[in-house]
Amino acid sequence: MSGDKYVYGCTNCVTEIWADKRNLEGSDCIQVFCKGKLIPKRVDSFNKQEEIITHAKYTCFTCGHNDLVTGKRKDYQELRLCPCCNGLYVDIWKIDKYKHLKNEEIKGRCDKPYLQITLDELNSVPKVIYKGEEIKLKQEVIFHWETDTDEFGGTTIEIEHAEASCKYQKSKRIEERIKSHRKF
Repeated sequence: MSGDKYVYGCTNCVTEIWADKRNLEGSDCIQVFCKGKLIPKRVDSFNKQEEIITHAKYTCFTCGHNDLVTGKRKDYQELRLCPCCNGLYVDIWKIDKYKHLKNEEIKGRCDKPYLQITLDELNSVPKVIYKGEEIKLKQEVIFHWETDTDEFGGTTIEIEHAEASCKYQKSKRIEERIKSHRKF
């Protein structure tokens, strides 16, 4: 089988060698001062796709978060979503391959406001752009911001809208709260 590992042991010392090939029998031991020969000890079936890897370290282009990610080899991805900010989370060994995306992401985040509400007249339907995407079929839009210092304050965003692709009318709700506006 292609996933088998062949285990060889030294006739002189306790060294064990794991190999993908069968042809190490009779080879010299890898230890510097050992004069022993390698003999086959056993064959271990080993599926590389199920192997747990712990060497994938990721860094986020947006918030700078970095962490060691563990998982099965078959689930490995060079790019992921950052667990902190949903930004671009890149394997540090592949970072050069994606450096061009860092500049685009930073540029994109600077160009697009987080929330934009445009009201042409007092009785018109507001145009709502949330995270760079226009929200269609709006049913309710609430934006509340307050502060005691004219700086960072509590914010509430609530946007309820219908889903256009559904056979039956289905509402979706976007709700975000920070600082004193959080629900417990």
